[in-house]
Amino acid sequence: MAIRLRSIRRDADFVEAAARAFGGRPVVANERCGSWYVAPGRRAGSAYFKSTDGHAGQWNFSARRLNLQLLPLIGRHDGCVLVDSTRRGKRMPDALSKTVPIWCCVLNRVLFPADADGDGDGDGEEEEKKDRADAAARRYHHALYTPPGVVSPSEHARAEARIPEHVAALRALGVLDAAALRRHISKPLRPVWVTPDSPLASSSPEEESAGVGAVIFEDAHPVICCTSSRRVDPDDDDDDDGGGGGGEAGYVQGAADDAENWALGLTAPLFWAHADALLAAPEAELPDLVRALVAADRTAAAAAAVETREEEEDDALCVAGCIYVRRLPASRDDDDKAMTTTMTCTVALVPRTTDRDTWARGPARIEVGLGAQPKLAGRRLRAALGVICDFVGAYLAQRRRQQQQSDDDGSGSGGGDGDGLKRVLVACETGRDLSVGVALALACRFLDDGGRYCPGAAAATAGGGRGVTKALVRTRLARIMLASPDANPSRTTLQSVNSYLMG
Repeated sequence: MAIRLRSIRRDADFVEAAARAFGGRPVVANERCGSWYVAPGRRAGSAYFKSTDGHAGQWNFSARRLNLQLLPLIGRHDGCVLVDSTRRGKRMPDALSKTVPIWCCVLNRVLFPADADGDGDGDGEEEEKKDRADAAARRYHHALYTPPGVVSPSEHARAEARIPEHVAALRALGVLDAAALRRHISKPLRPVWVTPDSPLASSSPEEESAGVGAVIFEDAHPVICCTSSRRVDPDDDDDDDGGGGGGEAGYVQGAADDAENWALGLTAPLFWAHADALLAAPEAELPDLVRALVAADRTAAAAAAVETREEEEDDALCVAGCIYVRRLPASRDDDDKAMTTTMTCTVALVPRTTDRDTWARGPARIEVGLGAQPKLAGRRLRAALGVICDFVGAYLAQRRRQQQQSDDDGSGSGGGDGDGLKRVLVACETGRDLSVGVALALACRFLDDGGRYCPGAAAATAGGGRGVTKALVRTRLARIMLASPDANPSRTTLQSVNSYLMG
């Protein structure tokens, strides 16, 4: 573990140097492991570009990981530095060499189409020349750019051949407001790559303090893809997790990968909070120190949650119509007032296994115990969704009847759907995985395309009797991800939702 932590710190030093070289542009961690290599004071945000989307033969554009939260940051600072690492033997991860370039290319074609009309200024021949020049520039930025020497010409060509289908799929989602997004970025996106082998220029103190470095492209915003870890030859036995000695020995490429297998519960924030103590600890004492820090952190987090859980109710995020998601309070015995009011139906996905006969805790609260292991809980979600949806459906139907009766009596607000009368709050341990999956299932079952409540199965069939389709699920998921960019439902969770909705 000591060698891994030292390797992480070394790689983080390179990231800091790279950020300075690019004028202090904001640094974005590509999750899951990117956060380990970025000091908290430098990190400006997170992104979710998966290497699997860039693997040979895949070359995907992910509709559930649109990463549009990066556009305002890129526009304000003329680019960003996106940090990731890769395992032993590779120069850079597929996320940076292919997934991000595909993302840039697809967004460029959608936001800056080659056939866009001119602005109408000028007249005659001059305006026609300007329009032709603008169209040519757009076509230039519609090309796919990948790092030479990392992506072969044949693979590049095959990946670029798939761009039109990605563009069509993104447009078909119907969730993007291109005009609104163009208010964030005035120019197309262009990937640039930097690794520990790259020469780094120096920036002026004024550029770094302003967070805007020297112009890289006059006609594009740079997305600087920074590989934090230096490449280690797979045949070099000196550079190993168990290596020692001087010089370059004892370095682990991509040391933060698969932290669940080596970190003993240590997380990136906890590492940075105690980096000096961890790096100074003798190897033999390090595991006990990590366990003590992890235990203390969990105790502190639980105490903080107890003190603030009523305030956290306001942190619930609306992801679709009347459906909200949030993290669970850490305390098991929080009262209903903290998470449930007479106006709210709460679905709590708790990290322990419970019998389904105990799930219903009242007419407006259900606690579903799927276990503490995320992957297993995601699989168990398939069987639980029927119970959850029936429970929420009954609540919404009851609220609809009560509201209609109130309106008939003249005592209601006459507000139609009246979302204030029916708020569905879904909470899980992270607020980003299981809760998002349940929210997706509920949105497909009970909401129409405008996010309005449709009794029974009307929401699924309102578009012409088609029922729940893959296209509908993709669109609802894309809207949820736009509302909650930090949401990160696992593949297992989404498979359970798809299986429940479509059989």
